[in-house]
Parts: sequence; C-alpha cells; structure tokens
Amino acid sequence: MDKPENMKLGGLLYIRGTSHWQKWKQRYIVLVKVGQIVFCLCSYKEKQATPNEMLTLEGYTVNYYSPEHQDCEEDAKFQFRLLKEGEEVTCGAKDSHTQQLWVNALYRATGQTTRPEKSDHLRGNDVNDIRKAGLDMLISKEPCKLDQDFLFRTLQHLALEYRIKKESTACRGWLSTGQEFALQEYAERYGIRYLTVHLSYLKELVDYAQKGYVIDPNKFRDLFKNCCNYIQGKNSDDGVWTVTKEEFLEF
Repeated sequence: MDKPENMKLGGLLYIRGTSHWQKWKQRYIVLVKVGQIVFCLCSYKEKQATPNEMLTLEGYTVNYYSPEHQDCEEDAKFQFRLLKEGEEVTCGAKDSHTQQLWVNALYRATGQTTRPEKSDHLRGNDVNDIRKAGLDMLISKEPCKLDQDFLFRTLQHLALEYRIKKESTACRGWLSTGQEFALQEYAERYGIRYLTVHLSYLKELVDYAQKGYVIDPNKFRDLFKNCCNYIQGKNSDDGVWTVTKEEFLEF
C-alpha cells in the first residue's frame, strides 16, 4: 500500500493508552500531519489503507520513560510516554536510536516548550558504551589540548579504509558524500590546515595503490595539483598562504 499522505514517521512500536490501544502489543504506528499545526498518531493493520485507531496529539507532551519492570519484551525495552490530563500513552521501541527518532518527531509535533531529556539512570547504558569504547577520556579533554592533526589523519585513514575495503569497485579512492562532509566539518571546526588535508589524503592513496588497489588517476591528479598550487601560491587570492617546513618535506 502507498504510505499515508503527510506521513512524518512510521514503524513498529509496542503501544498502550488509557483510551486508545488499551492492550499492550506491537502495532504499526504512523505519525501524520493532518492540519497546519495538528498531528495524529495512527495505527494500521496489515494490508489496510485506513487507520483503525487515531489519536490527536494536541495538548500532549512527550518524554523518555523507564519501565518499572525491566523484564518487558525485547522489542520494547526503550520506552517513551505521551501525557495529557487524564490521558496516558506508553510506547516501546526496539533500540535507543528508534526511541530517539520517535521522541524527537513527537516533540516537534506536540509543540511543547520543554525538550525531552533522558534522566541519568536512563543514560547509564550510553555512558557504559562510551567507557567501553575508551572515549570518556577524549570527551573530557579540552579540544585545544589534543593533537587535532593526528586525530584528523586517523579519522581520514579509517574513513578511506572502510570505503575502499567495503566498496572497492565503486570507491577507487573517492570518499562518500557523507564522509567528505564529516571530514570537512572536522577540519573547519578544529583548524586543520588545507594542505594537511590534501597531503594526508594523497599519501593514503599512494599507499593503497602500492598495495594493489585500483585508484582513479583523476583523483591522484586533482590532489597533486591542489598541493602543487598551494605550495607555489598559485591559487591564493590574498597572497598570504603559508606552508610549514614539515608540509613541504612531506610533499
């Protein structure tokens, strides 16, 4: 069936309410915009184009919710709740990402003034995951005290390694649009030098080419040309571009 008009989000959720969906079970729920500022939650049965139940969200507020009993269904451990005077709707998602998607969408739909936030005990799993990954030390550090050039090169290396080894035929040395955006954002935010970005990329491609991976010659040419022009000052509009001794030697 075609998706409902003005659908904002949809998926399987466990749901139970005071006056709607009174039995706790998994249903296909869709968030639909039905007016200029009016949104509804609708549930659909399989192979039916019209909703069997509908709840208007006007006056409701949404927030994260921790169930009293942790032995709930595996696909409903990450819960959130819609509240209104005399009304209550509890929803359960299969993972924290799905939970966050729904909470953010419902927050925009309800128009409530306070943004939903996870309490400390709800954040526990996220904190543990961060600690297990060894990231808590990096998060607590001041950015200016970290070697951002090294971290950027590491991020660039891992991004290119993932791209080449997972999609070697399509990649040929080119990063995906999302990877390029993330690296550009990192470089601009933490002041990574233009020449450092291109030199690091060029060095990575040379290494992969020597290992037998197919690299697009046009990518080699573009990176080498950018580095040459930068070192020779050919592309500088104001004539104040600088090259460090380390960059010159690396080139």
